[in-house]
Amino acid sequence: MLCFIRAGAISIGAVAFSAYMLRPPLPPYFPLLCGATQIGVIALQRLALLSGLRILRRRGRNYRNVVVVGSGALAHDAFGSIRRHPEWGLRVVAILDEVDVPVDERLPGDKLRKIVDFPDLLKDEHVDEVIVACPRGMLNGITSLVGFCAATGIPIVLFSDLFGDAFPAPRVTRFDSKAALSFEVVHHNAFKLALKRGLDISVSGALLVLFAPVIGIAAIAIRRSTPGPVIFRQQRCGLRGRRFEMLKLRTMVSNAEALRAELEALNEVEGPIFKLKHDPRITDVGRFLRRWSIDELPQLWNVFWGDMSLVGPRPPIRRRFRNTVRRIAGACPCAPASPARGR
Repeated sequence: MLCFIRAGAISIGAVAFSAYMLRPPLPPYFPLLCGATQIGVIALQRLALLSGLRILRRRGRNYRNVVVVGSGALAHDAFGSIRRHPEWGLRVVAILDEVDVPVDERLPGDKLRKIVDFPDLLKDEHVDEVIVACPRGMLNGITSLVGFCAATGIPIVLFSDLFGDAFPAPRVTRFDSKAALSFEVVHHNAFKLALKRGLDISVSGALLVLFAPVIGIAAIAIRRSTPGPVIFRQQRCGLRGRRFEMLKLRTMVSNAEALRAELEALNEVEGPIFKLKHDPRITDVGRFLRRWSIDELPQLWNVFWGDMSLVGPRPPIRRRFRNTVRRIAGACPCAPASPARGR
């Protein structure tokens, strides 16, 4: 329905724009009125049809016979969803597995059949669809069933949560000529990402021009106060650990990293972060720049270039990023899934 409304809105906009450019002898609101009426009528037709089908299916008509592959927790979830939604018009005629009793005891044992008996099942029941609700370890064992369904024209539904709750629902994409499932931690809207990137470029570019005199004056003050480079470059980790050089105005003496080893015992923060309230490495000019966050202004170039964003987490240093990866790896060890009976 959303796709239909979106397509209708686009067509209405196109017609309205054409009417505006061509100036026909019609009221300016006429294209919008026609388009809105069209969308309303078609939407009512679809709602009436769907409502009628739901009523029929709740009364046991216009149903489709389905077979569920698997007899564990996933199969129980599928079976329960079908029972809770009679308007779907689905009726489970059999549960296929290689065990003698269902792995999940809540499933009806009288519907359990062996996978190899599926061809015989078709002699007694017509099957409109096969729902694969088994763990990954069982997928290799149903190759013959998949081939038989392909040969007889029976469609197959495979649950996409192959990795449990680690990822949200995947998107269907293509890898060259092959169809593929794209598993992403977060699904981003392409239009919103492009809009966000456009704002990053425009805002950071404008701020760079606006604060150029401030950066110039600060650079002169740094150059005159202490020897060393004006810009401090530090490797940070961006998206998926991609390394880049984050730019800042130098606020410490040029050999600050070498002096850090002598000050480790005075660290006031636990963990990998090193922080002193009164750090002797900070220069007088640097203290002023830090107080007013002027030293952060060169990072606008990182935003303009695409290494960072105006809104988002602060990129971590490499050491902290590696420690975070180790901590996550220690909490979630990568172990192969065992072909247990919990299917």
